[in-house]
Amino acid sequence: MADEKRKRAIFEALSPEYDMVSEYSEHAFSDKFEKNMQKLIARQKKPYYSMINTVGKRAACVILAVLIAFTAAILNVEALRTAFRDFFVNIFEKFSIVQSADENNSPETIEDIYIIAYDLSGFTEEVWVDTEFDRRTEYVKGDCHIDFEQSVKKVFNSRLNTESADVLTFVVGGHEAMYYRDNHDYDTVIWDNGDYIFVLSGNIGKDELIKLAESVQKAE
Repeated sequence: MADEKRKRAIFEALSPEYDMVSEYSEHAFSDKFEKNMQKLIARQKKPYYSMINTVGKRAACVILAVLIAFTAAILNVEALRTAFRDFFVNIFEKFSIVQSADENNSPETIEDIYIIAYDLSGFTEEVWVDTEFDRRTEYVKGDCHIDFEQSVKKVFNSRLNTESADVLTFVVGGHEAMYYRDNHDYDTVIWDNGDYIFVLSGNIGKDELIKLAESVQKAE
């Protein structure tokens, strides 16, 4: 008898809660929720759903997409490994990387120093890099700047600002030379004399720069 009373008391206490639940049994979902559910159902019907229905599969797909995008970017900027007679040049969208294409029988270190023999009166001269592999000299007169570099072939690896520039070739002192003008109006000439690689750049104009390049010779 006591058990029956307890059961009835519990039922009467919970009845209002049941009534409250029954009031919301006919809940109307929002249009946004319904659309999302339809998208989910439609996605599961796609033929590729089994390929992306786990975290691991989705991660693999993302990695693959990144690799494809990276490859496409490289192709779009035409990263070329172009072999000139003396140089390998990787041409990218905003810069180029130049390396020697002929390291055989060349000095391991700078054994002979080369200088610009052209008259540079009025320019101040400063050697700001002087190692056994690389030597760089700067010449300045007012707003005019000239940089001259002599480098051992085996360590030469130069990144050049060739954005929107046409890289041309001509001959300096009987040797193939590369020339271009960057987007800061600096002209650059690069050539290999058989022993070393030389880089000459400046804002003095193409013709004057070529005259300087033609005058480069071994220091006495």
